[in-house]
Amino acid sequence: MNKDEKKRGPFTTSIDTESIYNFLKAQAEDEISYKAPISYDEISAQIGRDVRASARGNLNTARKRLLAEHGIVFRTVHNVGLLRMKNEEIAAEGTSHIQRVHRASRRAMKQLACVDLAELDGDKKQTYLLHTSALGAIHQVTDRRRLESAKNKRTLEAKLPTAKMLDLFKDG
Repeated sequence: MNKDEKKRGPFTTSIDTESIYNFLKAQAEDEISYKAPISYDEISAQIGRDVRASARGNLNTARKRLLAEHGIVFRTVHNVGLLRMKNEEIAAEGTSHIQRVHRASRRAMKQLACVDLAELDGDKKQTYLLHTSALGAIHQVTDRRRLESAKNKRTLEAKLPTAKMLDLFKDG
């Protein structure tokens, strides 16, 4: 082990991840990145390993860093590669995320409905009731019709504080 390897801590970005990160960042600066996918083969060539197999984690980490540090978002193009998302596409993703959370909360509530409350002790009962209440609230505020109704109640100019957001769902 050389001197540089000894310095690397357990949370240091790997050389492969850094190479993918730098490559994707450079590609993202070009307008073509919005129109033509960056192929998995091109990305794999940067590190000499297949990013669809053994280097999948490196690709995921590089994408997460680009999102966190630069607000650069890529979507996958099945069996092809990555395509940089435009601002409008990123905004539209909110709908699919809301739908996914709505379905997940419904599934979780169905599962939790199987619990026999009489068999739970005080602390576990409180936790159960809190979780079921929270999931119920999430399910309600992610309902498509309720969201549409809330959207029609007020024109938003900025993100709302939680209390004001919840007020939009009252009486509706």
